[in-house]
Amino acid sequence: MTGFNVRRLAVRVGIFAFVRLCLVAGVAAAASPEADGPGFTMTTFGGIESGTAKELVYDGSVTESELDWNFSPFYLYGLRLDYEARSGFFASLCLSSGIPGKTGTMTDSDWLNYEHGDYNKTDYSVSDCVTEQALFAEASAGWMWELQRHFDVGLYVSFQYVDLEWAARDGYYQYASDGSDWSSSLAEERLYGLGILYRQSYVIPKIGLRASCRPSARLSIEGSISFSPAVSCTDEDDHANRSITFTDSFRGGTLFEPELAANYVVSPRSAIGLRISYRNIRGLRGDEKLTLTQDYTVTNSDGSTSTYPAGYSETYSDGAGAALESFELSLSLSIHL
Repeated sequence: MTGFNVRRLAVRVGIFAFVRLCLVAGVAAAASPEADGPGFTMTTFGGIESGTAKELVYDGSVTESELDWNFSPFYLYGLRLDYEARSGFFASLCLSSGIPGKTGTMTDSDWLNYEHGDYNKTDYSVSDCVTEQALFAEASAGWMWELQRHFDVGLYVSFQYVDLEWAARDGYYQYASDGSDWSSSLAEERLYGLGILYRQSYVIPKIGLRASCRPSARLSIEGSISFSPAVSCTDEDDHANRSITFTDSFRGGTLFEPELAANYVVSPRSAIGLRISYRNIRGLRGDEKLTLTQDYTVTNSDGSTSTYPAGYSETYSDGAGAALESFELSLSLSIHL
C-alpha cells in the first residue's frame, strides 16, 4: 500500500505512539521519584532525513550513467527500546519509518560517447522524486566503562537494515537527436506519469565507539562513531516506460556514521532529547542484470529490427554501483520504565 493511504496511516500511528508515551510519561513521573539509571527506557522520536541515493552504471572504469535520488527531506518517526545494566552492559532496538511523499528531484545523466574518447555528458533528465518507502531497523549491544565520574566510554556492535524506495514522476529530458553532447540550451521535452521505480535495501553489520558525559544533573551528552567494511546491498530499477527492470547485488561497501545526542531530564523518569546523525555508504559495486518485462523491439544500425521476448535477460559483469549519503535530525521523548 503506497501513496495517500500509507501517509495517512503513518501519521496516525506516529501521533498515537507519541500521545500514548506522553500519557505514560505523566504516570511514570508521578509514580516514582527515582532518576534514570539501570533498566529499560522507551523513546519515541520524530524528525527529518535529508540526502541523496546514487544509482550508477559502469563500463569498466568509465561511469556510463548516474541517477541521483534526492530526498530533501522526508519526515520520519520511530520507537527505540534501550536497556542498561549496572555492570555496564547495554543493548537497544530501534525501528523507524519515513512518511511517503514528494521529497525532491531525481536527475539522470548519461555519458554515452565515451567509446569515441568523448567524456562529456550526452543526455540529461529531471523528474519529481517521490519517496514511496523508508524503513530503518537496528539492534545493538555493547559495554560501557566509567573513566571518571560522569564520563563513560564504550564499544558496541550493531546490525542495521535500511530499505528505501522512490518513484520518478513527470519532469523533462534533454537529448541531442544527433548524438552530440548535452547542452543546457537543448529543448526540454516533457515527461508525464511514472517513469522509474527504484529500491535500495542495505544490510549493515557495524562496530562503534560510544562516549557519554553528564555536565549537570539534568543534562547528558552522548556521541558515537560507527564503521562497517562489510555493507551489502541489493537494488532494483524498474523502468516502467521502457518495460525493462535492472537488478543488482553488491557486497564489500563501507559505512561511516557519526552521531551526537543531548538529553534533558524534565521529570524523575522522563527526558526530552535532540539527535543529529550522518550516514555515508560508498564503495558498492557489482553485477547488473537486465530483464525485459514485455516484448522489446530495437532498431539496428543497418535499419533492420530485432525483437526480444519478455523474460529475456542479460548480465553485465561489475557494471553497477550504489551509494547513500544522508543527515538525520530528530526530537525525542524518553521514559525510564
